[in-house]
Amino acid sequence: MYRVLWAYLKQQYSSLTAYKSAFCMTLVNVFIRIYAYAMLWMTLYKQNASLFGNIDLNQMLLYSIFSISLSQAFTWWDGPHIYVEENIKNGRIICDLLKPMELQTQLFLRTLSSTVVNLCIFTIPSFLISTWFFKLELNVNIIGAIITFVLGFLLLFSMNYILSLICFLSLDLEGYLYIFHALIAFCSGQVVPLWFYPDFLLRIINWLPFKYVFYEPLLLFIRNGNLFQTVCFQVIWIFILSLIGRFMWKCVSKKIIVQGG
Repeated sequence: MYRVLWAYLKQQYSSLTAYKSAFCMTLVNVFIRIYAYAMLWMTLYKQNASLFGNIDLNQMLLYSIFSISLSQAFTWWDGPHIYVEENIKNGRIICDLLKPMELQTQLFLRTLSSTVVNLCIFTIPSFLISTWFFKLELNVNIIGAIITFVLGFLLLFSMNYILSLICFLSLDLEGYLYIFHALIAFCSGQVVPLWFYPDFLLRIINWLPFKYVFYEPLLLFIRNGNLFQTVCFQVIWIFILSLIGRFMWKCVSKKIIVQGG
């Protein structure tokens, strides 16, 4: 398995850095988004700091900057579900199914390698440069953040894997992707922190797994929170989604339809 992971790592690094202009433009895009959101939060904070509760401007900017940087590593808009959808349409999914390794393991190693490479060449440099540019104090909870970010990645992969299995049944994910991307953007706190949301929306979001991908880990990153409670809920959701994924795979593996070929 380690050889396969290493091969995926080299493949992902080569694909991301093969075209220098594309690599540079991706990095520039990350910085533009960071700058735009930072300016937005700075303006809102100066106008009405009470909206942010007990979160100061330094914490708000750290939250926003790392949220954008981390999303570039997780690439929730282009995960294993997109890979499966494309391969089902062109017929190459048969090659993956014939390999001496379960499809879920292949997708996990592919996703993990992509996340690690993106983390090293996009997330960490953009975060460090941005914090230096805005002169922010890095008074953060590193250990708690690392634990919850790893679990957040596993949680996101579990959701993406379920989406990829849906593709075996529907052969197309376009409609599902609109809903999934909207839920991630709106309910995970990746764009807007959940403390801005009204209470009736929070009561709904608290019953969903999405906030444990970005919001709770980022909250632990900028301030001390309840690490044990966050980890417990993340593990519970990972377990539930893993069971759903296994059940769905047993169903779809009995009847697989492939386009193309």
